[in-house]
Amino acid sequence: MEIFEDKIFMRQPDDGHNHTRWYPIVSLVAPTLNIYGRVVCQGNLTPPVESGAQVDKFRTVITQAAATDQKPGAKIFTPVMVVMLTRNTTPASLRDAFAHGAVILKFMESGISTNSANGISFYELPQFYPVYQEAEKLGMVASFHPEIGREKNGDEIRPLDREVRSLPFIAELIKKFPKLKVILEHLSTAEGIRFVERHPSPNVAASLTEKHALMLYSDVCNRQGRIIKPWNYCKPIFKLKHDRYAVRRAMTSGHPKFFWGSDSAPWPAERKQGNDPAAGIYSHASETIAILAQIFKWEYSLSNQEKFTSENWAKFMGYPLNQGYITISRRIHTIPKMFGNLPVFMGGENVEFTVEAA
Repeated sequence: MEIFEDKIFMRQPDDGHNHTRWYPIVSLVAPTLNIYGRVVCQGNLTPPVESGAQVDKFRTVITQAAATDQKPGAKIFTPVMVVMLTRNTTPASLRDAFAHGAVILKFMESGISTNSANGISFYELPQFYPVYQEAEKLGMVASFHPEIGREKNGDEIRPLDREVRSLPFIAELIKKFPKLKVILEHLSTAEGIRFVERHPSPNVAASLTEKHALMLYSDVCNRQGRIIKPWNYCKPIFKLKHDRYAVRRAMTSGHPKFFWGSDSAPWPAERKQGNDPAAGIYSHASETIAILAQIFKWEYSLSNQEKFTSENWAKFMGYPLNQGYITISRRIHTIPKMFGNLPVFMGGENVEFTVEAA
């Protein structure tokens, strides 16, 4: 990484967590992701990606969309494929998905977030230990949306506590399968950060988003818990000041266990309205890299941005570092409020950096 007065030259980043969605949204967002070398493409679709054939189909959809309007011979990003853990998942079905290129097994509790109805509960997780044993054997990565929605007796757990309450279940799985690489996605609490930071195993890591390093619970909900700013609504929901500080500190520290995962989750504007908006915020790829530069500048850590976006995830996954570079100019611009019909995170706000077109 080279930092000059007016420009920054940074190794091409990867995105360790992205929701490209299905048609028609994937056609709009996939071409913008070519700023990245690799993108982890989440499989919580309807129906979920849970077989080798579905892995192949989704990969084809993504790569065809990414190539739209690209110059002949231009390089598109490499989709990193995810298979969802559902009630249908067996060691045999996991082997099938792996044979078709899925490298990540994703756990999302049933009903906890978008398109998660086919998932299982954390309480049922031990029943699927044979699947995780197979994942460990195959060298796959286990990825967790770390939120639990209900007590064992069915009582609802409030959103501010869901991440922390999921950690003991994940800790037990890590203990059971010490050679399995485990990623906790989009951590949003100080307790979650400490869990990863202090865990003795190098096989435990976490993705972090720019959103959870900037926003607070009050940017979404009022004191009664009612959503008052639906365009800021995502899961996990933003937390409190000490949590935001912990996320930002981990993000900018250069610590090898923390890496970039945008959790970009686009929805059309009409789905982000009213008292029951869809959970998810669209992070436009180049705009978000500029936002990250802003955060790293605020924390006097610009030299660590390349580790966070371009090195730590690749090293954790065992991938070679990208050989290309991107240019970030120190030029103020205003983030557009909309990209097509998708509301953009921080739309209308000014940032001090601009990612230059390749």
